[in-house]
Amino acid sequence: MSRFSTFLKYLFTGMGYGDICFLCILTFIYPNVAPTARNTVSVLILSGLIGILSMIMHTELPLSVSLLIHLIGTFFIFWLMVSINQ
Repeated sequence: MSRFSTFLKYLFTGMGYGDICFLCILTFIYPNVAPTARNTVSVLILSGLIGILSMIMHTELPLSVSLLIHLIGTFFIFWLMVSINQ
């Protein structure tokens, strides 16, 4: 599989997970909150970035280092998403 197709696979997988989580939260936790276009687009883009960040798990780095990098990167992307959607 080429690098570009692997990149797209992780991007769209991350977007799928992020979108499902976003819709479940809106449906079950905040049913009276209507999603805006800005919220939806930012969740799709930033969850795709988290999916791309998970590519680090398949490198030669030790698992603990990969996990730490992934968690710190995910935290900063999540923080960015929260600051965008305020």
